[in-house]
Amino acid sequence: MNSNRTGFTIVEVLMVVFILGLIMSTTISMFSGIKSIQTLEKDTENIASYLEKARNQTINAKNNSVFSVRIASTTVTLFEGATFVNGSSTNQVYTLTSGVTLQSYTFNPATTTITFQKMTGKPSATGTIMYRLSNNASSTKAVTIHGSGLIEVR
Repeated sequence: MNSNRTGFTIVEVLMVVFILGLIMSTTISMFSGIKSIQTLEKDTENIASYLEKARNQTINAKNNSVFSVRIASTTVTLFEGATFVNGSSTNQVYTLTSGVTLQSYTFNPATTTITFQKMTGKPSATGTIMYRLSNNASSTKAVTIHGSGLIEVR
């Protein structure tokens, strides 16, 4: 009888399946982290865009008015005028994506509303808004409002 059999043993097959499982779980974990970081970047870019839009509409004297942005824990609202009216039909509300949270904000003077000046576009307050991922406190992005009205994302 010939005892030279070809093929794989069950142990070899299980080892290959185990190794493939490890590779797949590592890959999925990496892509999940990348997606979360991209979500944080998208949200901070959108917030910067709302601030820039408010500034530009004020400089361009749209409706002969000033425009402002109100910062809240889960939303950023662009509105016409210097006084926020909750629920106004003209408010443009951006809601943070699930998984992104407001970490902190520091404005000088202390406020939650930034209003831009006609002609110059200078903000009523300067400072930084920090956002982070809910599941990873070390992944943060900052939106800075400079005295000139420049909006910067870092």
